[in-house]
Amino acid sequence: MKELSITTNLRVRTYLYNAYVESIISNLPGYEAWFHNNYIQLAYYKKNNISVLEYLSGSIFGCVPMLKNKSYEDIMTLKQEDDKIHEKFQAWIESGSYIYTFLDEFYVPERSAYSKFNYIHDVLIYGYDTKRRVYMLTGYNYQAQYVKSEINFDNMIKAFQNDSPCLIEIQTNDINYSFNFDNFKTMLVEYRNGSNSRDTIEMYLDMDSYNDTFYDDKLDHYAYYGIQIYEGVLEYLSNMQIKEEDLDYRMFYLIYEHKKNMKLRMDYLIKVKNMRLADNIFDELINKSQLMLNVAIKYKMTFNPILLDNLKRYIWEIQEEEKKVLDKIIGII
Repeated sequence: MKELSITTNLRVRTYLYNAYVESIISNLPGYEAWFHNNYIQLAYYKKNNISVLEYLSGSIFGCVPMLKNKSYEDIMTLKQEDDKIHEKFQAWIESGSYIYTFLDEFYVPERSAYSKFNYIHDVLIYGYDTKRRVYMLTGYNYQAQYVKSEINFDNMIKAFQNDSPCLIEIQTNDINYSFNFDNFKTMLVEYRNGSNSRDTIEMYLDMDSYNDTFYDDKLDHYAYYGIQIYEGVLEYLSNMQIKEEDLDYRMFYLIYEHKKNMKLRMDYLIKVKNMRLADNIFDELINKSQLMLNVAIKYKMTFNPILLDNLKRYIWEIQEEEKKVLDKIIGII
């Protein structure tokens, strides 16, 4: 039996490729400093009919200095040999490595798809127990809660034998990250100005572990940065309404999450830098973002078009309020 350290109480959970990072490294020295130097800049990805609002930051795929990632190249051959799957997974876990891969959640207990339909989704494996014949993993359950769960050996084989070519071994990197105030200030100014951060990308991504497969396409198709992402969200809502598509509420959750974490960042600056900032400076933005999120969720359930107008109004109000808040902060720091 081997169980690696994992955290489920997360501050960054909109997308699993960010959540898994925090889940692994949040107990490491320097994580608090790294957290407050990251998840500041937002970027709006737009390509063909795909729109995604996300953090410009490292992820489970790379560019996080406290993680070492190694992709397993011969995964499709491995998937054909049941015994070698167990051998490889257990050897990695014994060596202190986490496993990131994609499973068919038809075979994964506590998932929405379990025993209902095939659904290939990413998971993080952090332990195993040969006596009980289970692997330990984490992800979102059927109630959209980020939790620990288990899958038995037999179902793991069935779940893993899908067409996904992704299998990554992840180890923690023994470094002690220090907060960089100059980088923080530059990031905040770039966010406020809606600046294209490609020219300063080394502040946001640890280039020693750059993953071109994951990041090249994103950097080529980011249409908006920082405060300008609200323009992208408004475009998304208008196009969604015209095409009568389903609403991706994750955009609105990420905006809410970003504001909550900006408040934590201000608290951190007050504590470690003795900044003279009002500790409630983000409270109104958090409240409005939560109201906006509630409207998005309600629309997803009712499809009431009036709610889309309310969403657009909240987006505009949040953008204008955030400009004022950021101008105050930048003027002080």
